[in-house]
Formats: sequence, structure tokens, C-alpha cells
Amino acid sequence: MIGLPGPVQLANANNPNRDGTTGTYSAPVVVGGGGARITAVSFQAITTTAAGTIRLFLSPDSGATWFMIFESVTKAVTVSATVPGTTAQYLPPSPFFLDVPASAQLRFTFSNNSETWNMTVQGVNNS
Repeated sequence: MIGLPGPVQLANANNPNRDGTTGTYSAPVVVGGGGARITAVSFQAITTTAAGTIRLFLSPDSGATWFMIFESVTKAVTVSATVPGTTAQYLPPSPFFLDVPASAQLRFTFSNNSETWNMTVQGVNNS
């Protein structure tokens, strides 16, 4: 783990925007002073979901600008004692990690209301 707060939770986003600034987003996960090497970002719905889209944004400059780095269609799933919530995972392209600078931030949003999702960032802090 990066040693950052996690998982980060977001409920009731209902955000169709793709600019990284307009609408509702999760609290940002802030990278430490040495930067970080991210190996994966996992998303877990903890409530019933409708078909929609989940989006991950990166700010390399402490939140001044945002770039969408991942977008995934999510399934409609009715959570129960025998049916788990839907998931999504961002895996960086080859060489299979994403180096981000000091004070970079990650945050996410999704397109449906009445849902709750968790985001967990995996990786290591750079010294």
C-alpha cells in the first residue's frame, strides 16, 4: 500500500462529467513528498448498482489540473447475501506501474445516483 488513507468512499455522485472538476468527486488521495509508484487502483461497489460508468482522475500538480486516466463501464448488480457488488480495476499500461510526482492526487466519480463505491490505491511511496 502507498500508506495513504483508504479506501476512499463516495456515495451518490451522479456525475456524468468527464473534465475532473465539474460535479461530485471522492476526496482526493494525496501522494507524499517523494511521489509514488502506483500498481493498481481498485473500485468496489458496496451497494446495489445500475449499469453506468466509473472514472478515475489524476492531478499531477496538487489539484490545479485534472486528467481522466481511466474509465470503465460498470454492471447492474443487485447485492445480496450470495451476490457480491460489482468491481472495476485500473491497471497501468506497460511497464505495469504509474509513477506520479510528489503531491499528485487521485480521485474518482461515477455516473449513477444511490450507489456507494470504495477506491483503494495499491503501490509504494518513493523515498
